[in-house]
Amino acid sequence: MMRFRFEQLSFGLIKPKGWLLKQLTVQKEGLSGNLDRFWPDIKDSKWFGGNAEGWERAPYWLDGVIPLAYLLDDLEFRDNIRKKMDLIFSKQQDDGWPYPMTDQEKRNYDLWALLLISKVVYTYYLAEKDERCVRYLTRLFDAVDKAIDRTPLRHWAQYRWFEGVIPLLWLYDKTKEEKWLLLGRRLMAQGFRWDEFHRSPLVEAPAEKGRWSFDKHVVNNAMAIKANGIAYALTEDPYYLENLTIAKDRLDEFHGYVTGVFSGDEVLAGKSPVQGTELCAVAEYMYSLEVLIEMFGKGDLADRLEKITFNAWPATFLPDMWSHQYDQQINQAECSIKQGRTWKTNGPASNIFGLEPNYGCCTANLSQGWPKYAASLWMKTDDDGLAVISYAPCSLSTTLKDVQAEVIVDTQYPFKEDVTVLIKADKPVSFPLYIRVPKWCNRMTVTGVSFDKETVKEGFVKTEVRIGEEKSKEIRILLPSEITLYETPQKTVSVTKGPLVFSLPIEEEKIAVNTEDPLKAPPHGDFELYPVSEWRYALDPDTSKMTYEEKKVTDACMFAPENAPVALYVDAYYTEDWGMTNGSCDEKPGPVPKKGAPERIRLIPYGCTNLRITEFPVAEDV
Repeated sequence: MMRFRFEQLSFGLIKPKGWLLKQLTVQKEGLSGNLDRFWPDIKDSKWFGGNAEGWERAPYWLDGVIPLAYLLDDLEFRDNIRKKMDLIFSKQQDDGWPYPMTDQEKRNYDLWALLLISKVVYTYYLAEKDERCVRYLTRLFDAVDKAIDRTPLRHWAQYRWFEGVIPLLWLYDKTKEEKWLLLGRRLMAQGFRWDEFHRSPLVEAPAEKGRWSFDKHVVNNAMAIKANGIAYALTEDPYYLENLTIAKDRLDEFHGYVTGVFSGDEVLAGKSPVQGTELCAVAEYMYSLEVLIEMFGKGDLADRLEKITFNAWPATFLPDMWSHQYDQQINQAECSIKQGRTWKTNGPASNIFGLEPNYGCCTANLSQGWPKYAASLWMKTDDDGLAVISYAPCSLSTTLKDVQAEVIVDTQYPFKEDVTVLIKADKPVSFPLYIRVPKWCNRMTVTGVSFDKETVKEGFVKTEVRIGEEKSKEIRILLPSEITLYETPQKTVSVTKGPLVFSLPIEEEKIAVNTEDPLKAPPHGDFELYPVSEWRYALDPDTSKMTYEEKKVTDACMFAPENAPVALYVDAYYTEDWGMTNGSCDEKPGPVPKKGAPERIRLIPYGCTNLRITEFPVAEDV
């Protein structure tokens, strides 16, 4: 089996600080920390001894709240998680199945949920180092191995086979039993060939309206970003290494957005800015990138992780994280329940903010995005060093060359460009440090250690940190960025700066709906948002006329329209013939003639918006 380039640190060793700590606290106080108190699919789940849904929803929720509880070091929250996991362990049957089932139920059971719970148990081990995890996975995977003798992988499990291989590889590393690698290859042999799909013309065209399929399902594709990496780990066949980023690149080409994600209002939907992207797909894309970064140590994947994390991810929630969307649009002028929306297969309520708009999978799966990102900020390297994956504020405790060390990252990145890293050690030590160099940063500077940007390899510069009798080392990193345009063939543009995408925020009227449903009582209610400010603008694409403004980053949640800490001011022209159809703004290609005097409009980070315009038609001289 291949040796991973990096290694994720155990949950709890990294502690979020600053705006990231605030964000995780908001998450815990919102749906993530409360679903098991009132939402039947978690509260009364069969996984915990109840009679409600016994398939993917409780595992999805656990997969996110486990790292969340340990990152926050919240003792009450952690104790709640331990009790839930105790129930998981106690209910496993002697034959490995997770709770009592008849033989007929086992034959009809889509094994995707077993692959998912295996990931949860592996995640719990990273938090608790509980050896019961090894016993549970041993019995569970023995059950999976027997189950696929006569009932091969099908439905969701067939398209998500690789998710179970991640804990299988860990179990092999723990036990050195070859049977786990053999089971991984069995799953691969019975699984869908994502390498062939993403190389073929099948991935290119948007799905037909009303036609749903497993291969074009957006979440399956987001998970499959890592399929070639997992296949290479199992086989070490260079074919899979050569195709490592084929899924990302092809999805970008035919369905990609400036926010780093691709369209999929349930199924792949092309590049129109009014099609949607499902929340689950955003979360799973982030996780796929985190896995690939750990395996292969490629900095461009970390660039993409930041692009998605700082833009698409926070935009899919209201700022208090009590309500979320099923679909987000990059041009989102209204969130309402209307028939005839542009979605390919989703229902009319898919872009309202609520408890479970359209379908409850995203309600269960919304917890993993922020915590798993925070747990991946730094990783150990295969030469007993450290790699900085993302520059968010945090601290971490670890051992380097058998010396206890602490790393403190003081920054307001991505809203500010300076980062200070203070490394403390109990005694003198030297170790390698891999500093990520984002592709968008042409003038990056580092002081405090040797740094030669010309030696960048796979997106990282390797340097040596030497801590002597002073027992500390301070490193300063500057990540200056330029205002740039993301252009489309339709003569439309979006504005970016560093890892941030900028949008025109639309002031909104918020209306509670579905109030007769007790589950939709505030704070976890359903809400429509209607525009009350002008949004129909074409953009002057001259970046030299654009100005950038910074405010102080406060203790408030940064990803809210009123708290946006940075802004861009740009020239724009009112475009009166830009209409709306069934609650979505129409596609508006450019160029649009400049008429009258330009208006100076304010753009803020995409992730800080609820209603927004992100892709503007270009304004040109008549």
